Amino acid sequence: MQKLSFSEMMQKAGIAAGGLRKTLAVYGFDTDKMLDSVKAEKKSESGDTAVVTVSYTLLDTPVTADVNMIKRDGRWYSADLVKSVEDSLAKPAVDTSAPPMASPEMSPPTEAPGSEASPSEDASAAMPASEASEQSSDDMSSPASDASNGGG
Repeated sequence: MQKLSFSEMMQKAGIAAGGLRKTLAVYGFDTDKMLDSVKAEKKSESGDTAVVTVSYTLLDTPVTADVNMIKRDGRWYSADLVKSVEDSLAKPAVDTSAPPMASPEMSPPTEAPGSEASPSEDASAAMPASEASEQSSDDMSSPASDASNGGG
């Protein structure tokens, strides 16, 4: 995806958007019908601010919302969107001069060639020392140990 040109990317996005529209229509969400129903009416305007009433039909339900607008460079934008962008630009940038914290490197356990640990040794190695000692004392009192000692 990163190697595609802008026009190639837009072609792919168009195909994906068309597929999404068709998929949503199968479930009763007709985006074309919803977009055809959109109406925007100016409710009030004062200088570089305005309130626009936007209405549309979504899943056969009428939806109406008042949107605060602001004029910037001769164009109208959502006041909330402009505020959000300005707030994010006003935040201090993340300090990238500090080196990233290095994660501790984990090396695999080393074993002598040809030596294999038994399953009980592997389990003990994975446990803290206190649990490993409890495990080995439990093994001595298990029924299998009693059976090997004559069942006594």
